[in-house]
Amino acid sequence: MNPRSTEFTVRRVLVALDASAHSLAALEMALDLAVVAKAELVGLFVEDANLLRLAESPQAREVLYPSAQQRPLTLATMEQRLRAQGEQARRAMASLANPAQVRWSFRVVRGEVNAEVLAAAAEMDVLALGKTGWSLAAQAQPSPTAPTASQHSPQALLLVQQGLPFRRQVLAVVSSAENLQPTLNVSARLAQVYGNRLVVLLSTTRHSIAEELSHEASALLKQESEHLHVHFRQIRGIDLLSVAHAVQAESGGILAISESACSTETVKLLLHHLGTPIFLVR
Repeated sequence: MNPRSTEFTVRRVLVALDASAHSLAALEMALDLAVVAKAELVGLFVEDANLLRLAESPQAREVLYPSAQQRPLTLATMEQRLRAQGEQARRAMASLANPAQVRWSFRVVRGEVNAEVLAAAAEMDVLALGKTGWSLAAQAQPSPTAPTASQHSPQALLLVQQGLPFRRQVLAVVSSAENLQPTLNVSARLAQVYGNRLVVLLSTTRHSIAEELSHEASALLKQESEHLHVHFRQIRGIDLLSVAHAVQAESGGILAISESACSTETVKLLLHHLGTPIFLVR
């Protein structure tokens, strides 16, 4: 087998921010990747046009917490809150990126969230998102941007859920020589941030193929770094149950997987059900 010759290069990382804890967790991990890849970090905050249209309605109300009292919701109030959220996101990015000496920029746009995030991502190598959140209307709900981004994002999608601790290691799923190099290339870089620990999950029922893939992976990883601690585990397939069992057996970590290695439905299941951070290589 000959691995793909195209190298996955990380030059620009886009993180979509909404000032929620989940998007800030995505910012921290995106910063880690930007540091090790010497990449530029770009922050984006979208002033949600749907919320602004809602605030224009004469019937719009907001419920105060914890009193549960209602009062009219105005366009001016909504614009003020979105500006405050955007500034909060910008300050959070500056507080992390400046000490890390990472090249960074931040911009605010107004429009439909999915469309604006994907339009900005078209110029990037990696799109980082919080798994849940986005604006006042989506607290504690799976991010509606994530499933769309998994199909239309650039080279890779990084999806992070705040509050769920994970072991500082990377779990890379490979099933063939075709998805070996792009997956391991970025996995090795991530592993340099998280203790140089990399677990390669070999998806095949045949031991001979697993051995062949492990030899190719070892040769490729030696070119990436001499300091990686690499462990191989054979799994029966790339389905939610097999991957979740492997993640649990290895005590968690960041899951790196190529979109070409599994079906669209499996990608959706992994994004929805796995609490571990996911790096989806397209």
